[in-house]
Amino acid sequence: MRLIYLLPAILWVVATPARAQTWEKFFYPELGVAIQLPGEPTVTQGSYPTPTGPVPAVIYSVQQDTSTFSLTVADFSSRSGDQRAAVEKALSAIRSSGDVKLDVDECVSGQPGREFSVLGKDGSASKVSVFSVGSRLFLLEAKLLPPNVLRDSGEAARFQQSLSFGSGRVENSQPACRGRAGPASVVSP
Repeated sequence: MRLIYLLPAILWVVATPARAQTWEKFFYPELGVAIQLPGEPTVTQGSYPTPTGPVPAVIYSVQQDTSTFSLTVADFSSRSGDQRAAVEKALSAIRSSGDVKLDVDECVSGQPGREFSVLGKDGSASKVSVFSVGSRLFLLEAKLLPPNVLRDSGEAARFQQSLSFGSGRVENSQPACRGRAGPASVVSP
């Protein structure tokens, strides 16, 4: 009977090394950020919505099987007054996107942010982090679609935990927090 419970874990461990070998770290010194991705990202110039209109944004994304890993970097240098409202709107949108299983303070490279784990109504799972550093908003998301949600959950955690700041110019980069994570407010299932 116990073998039945161990089988998914054994299969996940056996399958993970082959998939994990393709991961590499990408440095973006002009943005002051580094991230690990499972392949060369597609870079898209876009915009990010704010209460008074969109601001420029760059989206780095990789599609792997049924998983998408993306980092959106919105530039608020021309509209710093909108940044706080945009962060609050992003947090609200994440909280209403599904069944929130984890909502905690996060601290990466001395920069405070929020980390979420969300189960979508469609059976998907997302790991999302939001940071406001200097004049930029960083939105990190790993979205896992069925049927590979369980299999890819380790890669989503790896992606989320690989983020680091300070690899270039980050305004106001004085450490505002210590450690990887701050006080937690775990949402029970």
